[in-house]
Amino acid sequence: MSRHEAYLNKAREIASLSHFRIRMGAVVVRQHRVIGTGNNVLKSHPMMHKPGNFFRCIHAEIAACLNAPRDGLAGSLVYVARILKNGNAALAKPCEVCDDLMARFMVRRAYYTVDNTTFGEVRYGQGFPRLI
Repeated sequence: MSRHEAYLNKAREIASLSHFRIRMGAVVVRQHRVIGTGNNVLKSHPMMHKPGNFFRCIHAEIAACLNAPRDGLAGSLVYVARILKNGNAALAKPCEVCDDLMARFMVRRAYYTVDNTTFGEVRYGQGFPRLI
């Protein structure tokens, strides 16, 4: 099992704690250590406000970044997982708001589940997302 798969499995464990129909979990990693975790929660936060977004919740990626030390976010990696009711992984690509905020937090990369065997990668400030 690769290092990326191990952190994505940890994000899947965190996602199982969510009470939403769509269960998402995220893990922030810096220097091979988990420094923050979070899942999607029904709670309002000014960082998640976007005009036209009436359903207010904190996404898992942002919850994990908010739970991590602020000085540790620069250069960190974020792993995001989504699990379905049957326990399988599903597409968990960060949304536009989360992409913008992670770029502002100076996160280096985000890895996300596509299905049980595939994950994608977003490199902030370095081009377009790609599947691995």
